[in-house]
Amino acid sequence: MAKKDLGVIESDKEFLKLEKRLNKIYKEAEIDVQRKMDVYFAKYQKKNDTWLVKLKAAENTDDYPQLQKEYQSWLKGQVFQGNQWKARQQSIANTLLHSNEVAVNMVNDAIPDVFQFNGNYAAYQLEHSEGVDFGFNMYDSSAVKQIIAEDKDILPFKKLNKAKDLKWNFQSIKNEVAKGIIEGESIDKISKRLATVIPDRNKAMLRTHARTMVTSAQNAGRLERFKDAQSKGLEMEKEWFCTLDGRTRDTHRLLDRQRRSLDEPFEVDGFKIMYPADPHAHPSMVYNCRCTMNSYCKKYPPRYTTRNARDENGDSVLIKDMSYQEWLKWKEGQ
Repeated sequence: MAKKDLGVIESDKEFLKLEKRLNKIYKEAEIDVQRKMDVYFAKYQKKNDTWLVKLKAAENTDDYPQLQKEYQSWLKGQVFQGNQWKARQQSIANTLLHSNEVAVNMVNDAIPDVFQFNGNYAAYQLEHSEGVDFGFNMYDSSAVKQIIAEDKDILPFKKLNKAKDLKWNFQSIKNEVAKGIIEGESIDKISKRLATVIPDRNKAMLRTHARTMVTSAQNAGRLERFKDAQSKGLEMEKEWFCTLDGRTRDTHRLLDRQRRSLDEPFEVDGFKIMYPADPHAHPSMVYNCRCTMNSYCKKYPPRYTTRNARDENGDSVLIKDMSYQEWLKWKEGQ
């Protein structure tokens, strides 16, 4: 492989676009939650300010612990209690649900393009490496839609369970309020907590989902092309290439350069997986995977001289071809 893996580079670009859009989606959620909290807390602000003045004056005195307990009781018994607060919780939970729904749909819409590009790139790699025209048909959006329609397991799109998500968000609000009160936070700090902690947590989960689905689509597209090549009489195998950096999980380090028939799973430590980020494999083998897979054609075996690795910034760079264990020794010797 004398050039950088353009499929990996293009997939990384798509992930970065998704990440940027996720930041925007959840920033908007943060602003909306903060606005709703500000409106709700407005009627309590004057009394809250009075409490804070009392607490400030009582600092470092024997009266402070009792005053703090009374303030917490007021928060629990009046501010975060009653039908109005329950309605506000529901409104905030709906904001968070909407953000998650938009994010999930955005990822679902993006991954067919990743599948398409990598399927076509795999065809290019096979033909370009040996200068042989195998007569591959290039995938377009219509072809990808047909492939997905014929086998829905190839790209299993995430479906958001709205009722479950709403319940999760509602409970998250209750938990964060309880934490804020226990830690002695004021209304303003609890409001800030709700506006940042929960959207940030949801964003992190959707970021992991986006990273995983991009890798899944990347390798599913390649595997589909390998099968296409095999149907043309080429004796094909698939070969696992883990990401050469310190973040790669131990099981994927062990999978590095493992080869299997196209219909056989890769195996390590009792786990089976058809390709990197295979959505049907055990979650511990899938989430946040950044590995890739290439073809191994017995008639036209690849002549690797270089290999993609990741630098300190996570960018793809070319290095001399080596296994993960060889790379570790090379890094230690630098």
